[in-house]
Amino acid sequence: SLGLETTLFALAVPALPWLLTTRSWLGSGLAFAALFLVRLDAAALFAAHASWRIVSERRVERTLVLQGLVLALVAGVYFALNWHWFGVPVPVSGLAKQLGNVPGENSVLHLYERPLAVCAVLALAHEAVRAYDRDAAGDRDVLDRATGVLALSALITIVYYSLGSGWRVWPWYSWPLALCFVFSYARTLALGLRTSRSTLGRGVLASLAALALYLGVQGMGANKSDTLAALAAHDAPQYASMFPIIPSFNKDSVRMIERMFAGPAQTIVMGDRAGGLGYWLPPQHQFVHSEGLVGDAAFLRARAEGRGEAFVDQLQPDLLIVDRDRLLTEPGSYGVAEPIQGASMHRGVMLFCFPASAIRDRELLPLGYGSWYTERTRYTFDYRARMPCSASMRATLQRLLATPEALRDFSMSSER
Repeated sequence: SLGLETTLFALAVPALPWLLTTRSWLGSGLAFAALFLVRLDAAALFAAHASWRIVSERRVERTLVLQGLVLALVAGVYFALNWHWFGVPVPVSGLAKQLGNVPGENSVLHLYERPLAVCAVLALAHEAVRAYDRDAAGDRDVLDRATGVLALSALITIVYYSLGSGWRVWPWYSWPLALCFVFSYARTLALGLRTSRSTLGRGVLASLAALALYLGVQGMGANKSDTLAALAAHDAPQYASMFPIIPSFNKDSVRMIERMFAGPAQTIVMGDRAGGLGYWLPPQHQFVHSEGLVGDAAFLRARAEGRGEAFVDQLQPDLLIVDRDRLLTEPGSYGVAEPIQGASMHRGVMLFCFPASAIRDRELLPLGYGSWYTERTRYTFDYRARMPCSASMRATLQRLLATPEALRDFSMSSER
């Protein structure tokens, strides 16, 4: 899946066999550091590489130690600069996803089930050919090492996100398994070519070709086309006109901007699915991301202390926009919980309540994403009409927060 900076990991594919076997500590250490700067969870790759080398070599090599020191030095500079500029050593987005998390409540295995199954099938095919062909049985090469290191990296990231993050994870978090698939496929293909004179070898090659075709067609789904359109567009109207039959959150935002935000400056609050709105919004407007993933540390601290709504109030917003299947409701009033994407969030969730008369705009929007197609509602509330929330509505929110993923399932029931 196309996930922002994660696409840069494609550059690591040709270099990974060298990276896992070289004795050049400086170049490889800097390469590990570069991957870390692309995604901080790429530290799992070095941890897996180090573990593999220590177990296979049964000693700690000098090259490995120096690689680790280079990575630690670069990481230290990164943490120091973050602290200097933002007051926290790591990105606020990661800290926001830890807020209110109870370790173990957020199982992220759902993301990895399908790629794990594909890699398992490839591994079984690989070992079947080895067992059948004696000439290939002892042939272990760098592709085997790369596959093993990447599988171990995937295990480390699964454990980390399950314990250290309270939020769901998205397909681009499974980068270790994406790379693992590449190398599993390559090693099985190489073995199939070497044993192609046998019936089993030819069967493996035919199966791999069919698998590649299926994954290639599936991989260019509607959401990928829309992402590529957003990357290629020079301005909002051009983007909105590309792939017109494919609905998306961002195209909805572009149309909304053209319809509602061509005039005087306003301050707008929005959480999930706000990326397109915040990116394309004309410069006279101010934008507040209510999930806090791109906010400052002061907002995060305010939410942790139960002052999140007051923090937003002091910014004097004009509008609050939200995409939901359902909102919290009572006769004559609505409650908007922010954020809702977390699976385990026992504190830091805000609740904004409005009378029904505060709705400035309500639009039923089509949504095609991946394998499902549904509709949901985008509400625009007049923030200045915000009212105190009733005790019963706050109690309803607390009941939802007590069960992992219950708030998200309630709010976005079509995406369960």
